[in-house]
Amino acid sequence: MKILLLAERFGHGHLKAAQNLQKAFKAIDPPIEVEVLTALSLIGPKIEELASGIYLKILAHIPKIWGYIYEKGHDKEKDRLRWLVALLYKKRLSEIIEEFKPDGIINTHAFPAIALDFLGLNNYATVITDYDYHAFWLTERARFYYVAAEEIADKLVARGYSRNRVYAFGPPIDPLFGEEISRQEVRRKLQINENSKVILLMGGGLGLGPMADAVKILMGTKKEWVIIVLCGHNQRLYKELLALKHPNLVPVPFTPKVPEFLAAADLVVTKPGGLSTAEALALGKPLIIINPLPGQEKRNAEFLQKKGAAIFIKDLAELIPAVTSSLLTPAYQRLTQNAAKLGKKDASLNIARHYLRNIGQNISGGD
Repeated sequence: MKILLLAERFGHGHLKAAQNLQKAFKAIDPPIEVEVLTALSLIGPKIEELASGIYLKILAHIPKIWGYIYEKGHDKEKDRLRWLVALLYKKRLSEIIEEFKPDGIINTHAFPAIALDFLGLNNYATVITDYDYHAFWLTERARFYYVAAEEIADKLVARGYSRNRVYAFGPPIDPLFGEEISRQEVRRKLQINENSKVILLMGGGLGLGPMADAVKILMGTKKEWVIIVLCGHNQRLYKELLALKHPNLVPVPFTPKVPEFLAAADLVVTKPGGLSTAEALALGKPLIIINPLPGQEKRNAEFLQKKGAAIFIKDLAELIPAVTSSLLTPAYQRLTQNAAKLGKKDASLNIARHYLRNIGQNISGGD
């Protein structure tokens, strides 16, 4: 059997979601052939690099523009833009499908899903990794939608998608989160006292957000908090924090051991990317959300705060009071319980199992 996973490099989460699903499929059925491709790279690596670079620059320098684009695009009837996406993608995607001959296709980004719809394929699935949906992701022919929470599933059903096409398995995090991780053992390896309060800062795979400023604020208190910072691919941030040489500060470059660092933590301070927050929730870790980008991250932040699993602060001046109050016993227990209710450790495995049970025939065109 062959499965094709289509992602994009806009940020880090879409590609990571596809890679996590690849691990899940291989864990369930090792002989299965699973290919992960970033769809835009099929058209041209330079085009992919340019588009990704423009996207990141907009997020870094003019995020309000992205928020405007996101909100204005929250309309399924933007047919001209869909037509342009399909025109760009469909020829090369058609060639790849003909060459690979997959039994099933799963998208972790909207662009390839739109192209597959225009090609008339009807056995593909779309994974929505955020805690809300965007209408641009919705296509007529998708056989399944895998979403982050029941509330998002209900919204899709309200738009006319039948309930047997929409499943709230959660964002596809690494299957490693389903394994038992000993907090005591991880802390011992990291040489962290069992009684210390550990705050983990995460900026996603790209290490974005005001991480350095947040660290300096946390370090400026008289609290004996241990601060672990996952810097992702942000080497400049890693070097800057390493240079501080603070005994209670643990900067970490890009690492596959995110589950271990989360297990060691009492509290997570993060940007609200879909996968980053899902990873923390999977281990029942309360969240303090900082610096959400307009658009999907702001919607994630609002959802998680509404569900009582996170505190959403709009300014770093609120960080110390938020951390201090979150670590107090009654508030901490409430946040932890709500986080655990939302957490879905086996999301990737459940998506893979469901898809394998239901794909049936080969990918085909037509209705």
